Amino acid sequence: MSALHTAPATPKTTVDRFHAEAAALRKTLDELDQIQRKAWQQESIAARKALAALQADLALATAEAEAERAASREDLSRALTEMVDVWRGWIDDLRVQGRLAEMDARDALDALRRDATRPVHELREAVLQTLARVRTALGA
Repeated sequence: MSALHTAPATPKTTVDRFHAEAAALRKTLDELDQIQRKAWQQESIAARKALAALQADLALATAEAEAERAASREDLSRALTEMVDVWRGWIDDLRVQGRLAEMDARDALDALRRDATRPVHELREAVLQTLARVRTALGA
């Protein structure tokens, strides 16, 4: 049977197919994460963030569609609860991203401090070594 003769995809099968493809992509990313290259790891992180954002968007769109089609108060309540859960997930993700950015900023500041004090330390060591050589040469 050709692709033209297949039944049209329902929203549920489309959503299920998306989740299956997302799981397969995550598995591939997990395998590729074994590669210890910094550039790949950064790309992997970006891909995972994009995938998570797509899944959150899909969950919100699904909940909105279910809210619009709700036949009863219970259905509407369930759909609204799902929407609130998606928004909470986004807020939690923003908190995590904020904490990670704060940690990155602290690490960068610490590295800057280390880099700034290193030349002073190296200069001090060079002066002490020079003084030691002068003392040795003078027989002191």
